[in-house]
Order: sequence, then structure tokens, then C-alpha cells
Amino acid sequence: FYLTRRSSDLSSGINAEYGGGPVEEFFEGEGTEPPIPKYLRWTGKVRNRNLSKADTAQLIQDIWNQKIVSDAEKEHGTDLADFLHSYLQQKYQEDLLVVEWGYNIHHACGLYRNEPHVGLFYETLTGDADDSVYSALCTQHDALLTHLYQASLKYDSEGSLLVKNIPPLLQAFFPLKDVTDVEELMATFADSDKVNVKALFNTDREGSISDFLKTLYSQFYKERTQYVKDLHAALVSISSSDKKEYHIQDLCKAFEITDPEKSSKEVNKLLAKVFSLNLEQLSSVGPVDRELLLQRLRSSGLIRSGPKGV
Repeated sequence: FYLTRRSSDLSSGINAEYGGGPVEEFFEGEGTEPPIPKYLRWTGKVRNRNLSKADTAQLIQDIWNQKIVSDAEKEHGTDLADFLHSYLQQKYQEDLLVVEWGYNIHHACGLYRNEPHVGLFYETLTGDADDSVYSALCTQHDALLTHLYQASLKYDSEGSLLVKNIPPLLQAFFPLKDVTDVEELMATFADSDKVNVKALFNTDREGSISDFLKTLYSQFYKERTQYVKDLHAALVSISSSDKKEYHIQDLCKAFEITDPEKSSKEVNKLLAKVFSLNLEQLSSVGPVDRELLLQRLRSSGLIRSGPKGV
């Protein structure tokens, strides 16, 4: 869902961000009926707070943190758009403030979506990405931070690494990445001899993330695209044709071919997440439309567990 009111025109916002023309003082409410998300349901004017990128980054990190806590207490996680509405209700209580912050967060995320961490939140908020993407990337980044930080303590008590010592650490952590991928990550350190490990994973004062982290995001999306292509090819090989519908059992077999090191438990958990089902419901799912299946996989947190099968 995208705001259609004039004051959400991204070009005017971008111009203002770089010293261009003025940004309008108010948003126009989009109405109160579905499919408008709950946090945007309003008629009349809504104040534009002109959130900075730094404020936006801080807000969305708090929202993610609170959502993780909330989801841990439930069998199924809450849709991010619905959670944002609940989060704002709990924080501000007054309807006008809830909507005001809803519009401003939505608009700011659209404005700054070229920053990967903001863009992921925006895509999840608008339904173009599953929140398993955020979960997968957080798990990966946290593990890599620990891996690099522990290695840094062998050389530096403050958690820094000489750039020349980083390639073997990346190769050990990412055994499935080829030399070109590692070189692409290393290129982000071109102007440095030494880096602070924790700084690589932090957001700076302007709300931006490091070039190293941006490259990790980019590589994740590239690898996921290839993963889905491999799964599709495996589905075709299993059925001897590119059918319009596939059974969940076909997809499980495709995972066995494409990613044989991924356990059946992991596959079932992933599929349940992709289709918003519990594990018990998976066995009763009927044929799934091919395009819907591929679209769901393309928007999920797919990460390969091991090398492709022979």
C-alpha cells in the first residue's frame, strides 16, 4: 500500500533532504476502509513531522525489537502492519497521535528506503517481504559479529581487526560464498587498514549502515534469487514439466535436490512460515499455484544450508 496524497510525493521529499524544495506541512488522510492499513486509517489532515533518517532508523529498530518480544509469546507472529498499529496505540493512546506517527513512519520509510535496513522494514510493512527476511538477516549478522569480534580479541583488546586478517575469517564463516563475493565484501574496506568490528554492524549518527553491511544485504538478495531459481528448476525436473500448480510434497523433494543439507524439520518450519500455517496444517495443504509459490519464496528469508546437490 502506498500513500497517494500530494505531500507523500517522494521526489519533493528527496529534494528537501538535499536542500531542494519545501515539503508540505500535512498529509491527506487516505480514508478508513480496508485495504488501507489500520495505522493509516484516517480522514482529514495529518501533521508531517519530517522525520530524519536517523530518527526513522531508531524508530524502526525499536519496533522490530518490540515485535520480536511480542511474537515470542504467540504461536504465530503478527503481521508487521498490524503490529505497528498496536505498537503506536500502546505508545501514544490518542487516535490522532497514533495515526500521525503511522503516516510519518510510513512516509519516512518510503523516503529512505534506499538504505537496506529501512527498505526491508518498508517492504515488510507493505507486504512485499516476509518478516522471516529480517529474522534470517539478524541471525546471520549477529553470528558474524560474534565470529569477527572473538577473532579480533586475539589481536586487539578493543575489538578491532587488521583488514588483511579478515578474508580467511569471512571464508570460514561463509563457506558457500565464492572468491568474488568475499572480494566484494573486502572492497568495502578499501580505504582502511584496520576496522572496529562492532562499528561494522551499527547504525551511524545519520541513520545509515556501513558499506560492509549494505553489501551483505545485497548478497543475501542475490543468493536468495538464485536459490529460488534452483528450486524452480528442481520442481520442473521432478514433474518433467513446468506445471501451473505444485504440491507441498513436490517442494520438499525440490529442497532435497537443491539444498540436501537442510533438514526436513527446517524445510517444514520454513514452509509453515511462508504459508502462514502451523506445522500440523502442512500435510493437508492442496496444490499451490506456481506463481504464488515462487513469489512467496522470493519474499521469504531463504538461506542455503549447504552446497547444491549433485
